[in-house]
Amino acid sequence: KNFSLPLLGSPRNTNTQMEDEQQLPLEQTPVVPEELMADIKRTVRVERQTVDGRPCVVLDGTPIDEQVFREAPFNLLGQNLQRDDTQKVETNAELIDVFNTYSSKGNTMGSVLGATFSVLSLGAYKLSRRRTIPPGFFGHYLSSQRHKLVMPGVRTLTATTDHWLENVMMDDETNPKRSFGDKTILQVPENHIAGGYRIGRHGEASMDQEYVLFSQGRHVLPDSKYYGIGVTKLNNELVKIGPLTVVYVMEGFLAGAYRRKQAVYQVLYPGPPYILHEQDFEQIERVKRSDDLFQLGPFMFITVREGWIGGCYRRDGSYQILPPPHSYQLHTKDYHEVEVLERKTQFKLGPFYYITVRFGYVAGAYRKKDGKYIVLPPGQTYQLNENEWTEPNQVQRNKHITVCGPLTFLTVQPGSLSGAFRVSDGVFEEFDDKDEYILHEKEYHSVTTIEKYRDTLQHFGPFKVITVREGFSGLFEKAGVIEIKEPGFYKVPAEYSVHPPINMKMFQEVLKDLHFKTKDGIGMSLKFTLTWCVSDPKLVAKFSGSFQDLRVLVIQRACDTMIRLCKAYNRGDLLPTQEDILQVDPESEGYQKLAHRLTKELYENLEITCKKAIQDISDTSRMGLEIKSVLIDGIILEDTEIMDKLGAITKTMLAVKAERVQGELLIAKAEASKRAREKEEEANAYIRIKQATAEADVAKVHAQTRIAQAKAENEIKVEIQAAEARAEAEARRIRLEIEVEQKTRQAEAEAAAITAIAEAEYQKKMKENDAASHIPKQDLEIRFAELQVQMLEKVGQATWAYPDVFTGFLKTFGDKLRFGPLTAGEAMQRFGREFDTLQAKADGSADDTAASHA
Repeated sequence: KNFSLPLLGSPRNTNTQMEDEQQLPLEQTPVVPEELMADIKRTVRVERQTVDGRPCVVLDGTPIDEQVFREAPFNLLGQNLQRDDTQKVETNAELIDVFNTYSSKGNTMGSVLGATFSVLSLGAYKLSRRRTIPPGFFGHYLSSQRHKLVMPGVRTLTATTDHWLENVMMDDETNPKRSFGDKTILQVPENHIAGGYRIGRHGEASMDQEYVLFSQGRHVLPDSKYYGIGVTKLNNELVKIGPLTVVYVMEGFLAGAYRRKQAVYQVLYPGPPYILHEQDFEQIERVKRSDDLFQLGPFMFITVREGWIGGCYRRDGSYQILPPPHSYQLHTKDYHEVEVLERKTQFKLGPFYYITVRFGYVAGAYRKKDGKYIVLPPGQTYQLNENEWTEPNQVQRNKHITVCGPLTFLTVQPGSLSGAFRVSDGVFEEFDDKDEYILHEKEYHSVTTIEKYRDTLQHFGPFKVITVREGFSGLFEKAGVIEIKEPGFYKVPAEYSVHPPINMKMFQEVLKDLHFKTKDGIGMSLKFTLTWCVSDPKLVAKFSGSFQDLRVLVIQRACDTMIRLCKAYNRGDLLPTQEDILQVDPESEGYQKLAHRLTKELYENLEITCKKAIQDISDTSRMGLEIKSVLIDGIILEDTEIMDKLGAITKTMLAVKAERVQGELLIAKAEASKRAREKEEEANAYIRIKQATAEADVAKVHAQTRIAQAKAENEIKVEIQAAEARAEAEARRIRLEIEVEQKTRQAEAEAAAITAIAEAEYQKKMKENDAASHIPKQDLEIRFAELQVQMLEKVGQATWAYPDVFTGFLKTFGDKLRFGPLTAGEAMQRFGREFDTLQAKADGSADDTAASHA
């Protein structure tokens, strides 16, 4: 929406207060006085000029003689510091000459006596007063209480008033200030500063008790002219010597001090070192410019970076804004504490509210003088004084309802309902979804937006809204009259009471773990499924309780009815076993099919009876329900003892059946083996017959061949040989037939024997299986006992052969291993008792035998 146009409400205009852009509190560019701008990049540069015909160095407008600046390159800040080089010496000879100069003279008598002693002692006295001074040292002696020095070499003291003292180093680096009596030798090396107080005036330009500086070199200073002498190395940022302070201000640092006479604070910028006299300056300090905000003396230095803004209150109560990017210098006598804030969308600096209204947002504030709410158009930054405006608020237009101050920006979302009460007449007005509305709280209140289609009750002004879904029936009540509504959207007046819709869907209740006892007292549990639905929603609405209460009641009635019906039957009816079926039909062999059919018929009868009983309860109680089906899922026997017995019976029957099947299998195997052997013998006999016939044919052919050959050789011999051959062939044929007959009969006999053996084995196995199926329980236990004895015999052999292994095995698995019905431990105990009994019997019989022999 264009904020320069009137904004429409519903059918009428909603006149929201808008201002011309010239009247809006836009952010103004602050005016900063020039004296607040800090020149932190300033450095003191050395400029050389000619003043009054002599070369000078100018520092901050103060000329300094170039020769003086070369010897001591300090920024004096206009101070008049005296230098005194009257006692300076250049050479060692000059140093000794000045050092040995005293205002008083020595004792002449001492010199005369020394000369006399030298003559009288023939030079021995003079020789005893002789000393050799090494190079690099001064000879030091005391003459009439005056300290004197001599150059290196062989030196002799003649006067009796002269006495040698310890030699003195020419240059002592560790002790630049050395005092000898009333004389002080002062060494001022490079990068050192030295000074002292002067006693008395020494010329018109000098003053008594004035602190003077000594230049680089050596000075011989009498105590009668100077005191408080000191020398210090310039190796720190602040060096103190006497009343002077040397300040080094490097780049990145600032220093400052108060001028005593003007009572003002002077900032010292980087440049040549400053030398400050305590009579002119005090409270000297030096700080590093490492932070955006630091204090030097009475000044606060503030650096306002890009994206930040600063400000502080003046002492007169006005507020000074400090824009970026600049550094400022504020005196504490004129300004209070400074605050620097990062620029954000909305923040407060001093008495000003800053707000940047972005596109997609709406913002505004109340103007205090008339109480109007002024909308602040987007795309601008505004600066509002807290004395004229309240704190502004800004809201993003990312929802269909946006509240900003007294304004509500409403966009009707498709699929929703929006409306509000008019203040003028109290009528609830509903808005369509075609326009955007800006509603002022003085014209509209209680703006409401709800989802149009929701299956829960919603209040929309004076209306009640609900959507009844498919599978439900709406339940409305007006003046005590119940109304049932079809699925759909409903917006009804406030006089209607809207109750939760009635569920018309199909309910399937799975009811399990229903415990009961049968007629014969057997504990069982039941699981069945009940399917039902609402047939008459109006009757359900009249039920004295909720729908959940009705559902619980139906489930409870169903459970009670089904348990009551099942209690009327025995266990054998509900869960029959093979014995139960044999009692019903002893001749039945397919007892499983019969059990399934009987159980199915019983379950169907129970289901039909239960369904009818529940439906009768619903109709009688006018519940408005329809029972669709009752389905029994299963009945479980819960009596564990009976279950174990039935399991044992079943195992016995299965074992018998298994033996029977095993016997039938063995019979089938024997018969198959018999038929196989018969077929094999028949095949072998046939093969032998064929083989004999073939051999006879071959022999016959050979005989014919020989006969033919014999005919060719000799007809007579042929006839004779033919007769012999026929006789021989006949005999051979007879023998072959006899042999074939014998082999055939032998094969038939063997086949008959095999058949008889197989039949006998088959009959034997059949008898054994039949006997086994009728074996008494006592014989079965005896057989089990024999097997256990055999097993224990093997176990005993294993125990005897491997005692450690077997003992460890029994310790580990003894409680889990079973020998028939007994655990391994019980079996071993029983075996031990039986072994002891047999051993006792054997010992008793042995004693009886021995007694009989005796």
